[in-house]
Amino acid sequence: MFLSLWKQFSYSVLLIFLFVGLLFPVIGIAAIICMIAPVVVSFFKGRYWCGNLCPRGNFFDRVITRKNKRRTPRMFSNRYFRLCVLIFLFVNMGLGIYLGDGSLKSFGLLLYRLILLTTLIGILLGSIYSHRTWCRFCPIGTLSASIAKFRNKRNKHTLLKIDSACINCKVCTKSCPMHIETHKYKGNTITHHDCINCKICKDSCPNDLIH
Repeated sequence: MFLSLWKQFSYSVLLIFLFVGLLFPVIGIAAIICMIAPVVVSFFKGRYWCGNLCPRGNFFDRVITRKNKRRTPRMFSNRYFRLCVLIFLFVNMGLGIYLGDGSLKSFGLLLYRLILLTTLIGILLGSIYSHRTWCRFCPIGTLSASIAKFRNKRNKHTLLKIDSACINCKVCTKSCPMHIETHKYKGNTITHHDCINCKICKDSCPNDLIH
């Protein structure tokens, strides 16, 4: 019940954060929750947070159209590109903290600006490519994916599985917001580290063969 409601309205949390943060920058500190929680969750359920609990991901799902888009450039999934984005994020955070005055307001403003900027980048890229393009190289998503890469191979009971009766129509692959070639997991569990467990592939399967 709670999860269903959260998936439907969690985008409002992002909107409230962005609007209130304009007046009270200290609220930016709340962004730490969305930086730590996804990594913690990834130890147990892979990138589950990204597809089910992330307010910004939900915002992209709800607000950005999914039709008539170009395919997301492969560069955004490149491990070295993602690593560079991750390093860039933490270097900028480090510099911001070092150059700040040490107050909670200064730290909150730093995180608020970070969330605002990356959200705008996500909207821009999502308007051109897949609505979840930002999720392909989100720094926190990259950390979560690194953990999921090892976790998914050892603990598969929370992952989706494609029945061996699959006819390779590739509808699931075409519908995947992360551009994972899910049809290639025919007869197996979808263990790809970037799977966000959004279940869009499951819902799109015309033969109900993904469970």
